[in-house]
Amino acid sequence: MRRVIVLELVGQTRLEYDLYDESGEIIYQKGDALSQDFIMTLNFKKVYKADILSSSNVEKKQ
Repeated sequence: MRRVIVLELVGQTRLEYDLYDESGEIIYQKGDALSQDFIMTLNFKKVYKADILSSSNVEKKQ
């Protein structure tokens, strides 16, 4: 997992990847609408996205 800096998300309306909190729970699913209110709440959390390598390893195992 790679840590996401919230400023990367400003101006985006949708993302092509899921976002996770520090416990690994999905807090945003790719393709959903991304509101500015949601982005503001992320300032108070550690937010992560799956690395390309780790997500491709998951696909190979399935």
